[in-house]
Amino acid sequence: MIHKDEDKMAEKLAQHEPLLEQLTQYGYEVKYLPIPLGHTGTLYKSDLTALTELGVSKKEATSILKKLHMHAVTCLHNIIKSRRHLKARCTQERTRLNPLSSPPPNIYWLKPKGSLGQP
Repeated sequence: MIHKDEDKMAEKLAQHEPLLEQLTQYGYEVKYLPIPLGHTGTLYKSDLTALTELGVSKKEATSILKKLHMHAVTCLHNIIKSRRHLKARCTQERTRLNPLSSPPPNIYWLKPKGSLGQP
């Protein structure tokens, strides 16, 4: 059975294969070392290894990976913030167009006693 990480690496290789072939045809020596990054900025030990195999010092590689992690986390934060903003804006717009579509949570306290099915 192939692991999820191996599936993702095979998918990325297939995605970049045309570019790798073209670079090779033009005489470039290509070393394909993908650097996976999780959805929440998760880094893997293989990322450090890949950078050091490319000749980057361990100190510089660590710095690069920290920056990459912070960039991913910042992007995730912005996506979440935008989604919440759009959701709030959509709710406000729906309420403005149809004020009865989303009653306030304590509306039941404003209704007469008999309207809640109570005698």
